[in-house]
Amino acid sequence: MHIILDMKSSLAEGLTKGAITGYTWGLIGYTIEEKFTLDVDFTLTGQTINKSGYKQNIAYIAGMWQGKKVADMSEMKS
Repeated sequence: MHIILDMKSSLAEGLTKGAITGYTWGLIGYTIEEKFTLDVDFTLTGQTINKSGYKQNIAYIAGMWQGKKVADMSEMKS
């Protein structure tokens, strides 16, 4: 089994927005959306099955007075 998980988000953008929110004690908030893609290759008894194109987005919201919802997304219950 060979699994490739590719994160398409910008680490620099996340760090910058987090630092600004921290320095302003949450007065300036942010929303970050991380995008992932997943490809899987599975080989069993000489036969290979390839599944690709799985996509997932995870949104983070931080700061005071930030809405609890992101456009076209809803909160997951834990």
